[in-house]
Amino acid sequence: MSGILLNGLSLIAVGLYGLAAVQDIRYRRIANRLCFGILMLGVARWGVIADPAAAGEAVLAAALAFGVGAVLHARGYVGGGDVKLLTASILLVGAAAALPLIVAMALVGGVLSLALLAFERFRRAASSARAAPTVPYGVAIGAAAAWVLFLQLS
Repeated sequence: MSGILLNGLSLIAVGLYGLAAVQDIRYRRIANRLCFGILMLGVARWGVIADPAAAGEAVLAAALAFGVGAVLHARGYVGGGDVKLLTASILLVGAAAALPLIVAMALVGGVLSLALLAFERFRRAASSARAAPTVPYGVAIGAAAAWVLFLQLS
């Protein structure tokens, strides 16, 4: 029974990641309610798993990610929504899956960045716009988290 609940929570999370990705692509913003929804799915997931030690490790890993992310955000390297989405995602997948999540996020983010750079190069050739491109990293975070959740399906 708990496997069905965990799979259901994962499917809901993937839907929220899809919404966050669309929102990040369109507006370069991720709504707090989407990050909060994923955070609450993480809390629910750890309630179903009923492993206080692993839940505590997930909270510590998420807190560490938030701390590092807050510093990067303060320096202008990443968006605040990306920090919140990654923090909630690490709480959701757990500390043991945090490294695979971050590696997958970096790989997807790198491919996304290269694709956007190529797109910008073609777009700039056709117009005189010179604004610096931004990367909707919520797409990379969501894709990586969805992959990790898929690997965790029971």
